[in-house]
Amino acid sequence: MKIYSKDDDCILSFVVTGDMHYYGQPAKGNISSTPPYSRIYMWTTKNLIPEISRVIKGLCPDFIVCTGDAVEGQIDQPVK
Repeated sequence: MKIYSKDDDCILSFVVTGDMHYYGQPAKGNISSTPPYSRIYMWTTKNLIPEISRVIKGLCPDFIVCTGDAVEGQIDQPVK
């Protein structure tokens, strides 16, 4: 999105993203035993996120807003 002044000068630009689901964890064991949603997120991480990142970088926004679900996975056990 770009915000313009009355003189049509771009004074601010930004990008809003969400539901990227970057999946940084390697599959444990056989990929067929990985939950289906994880396989989708692994595919997205490998095939879509690099292109999305390239497009955003090319736009040179002043800032980026991420509305959530940037990283897939959670911690089931407290870190010791």
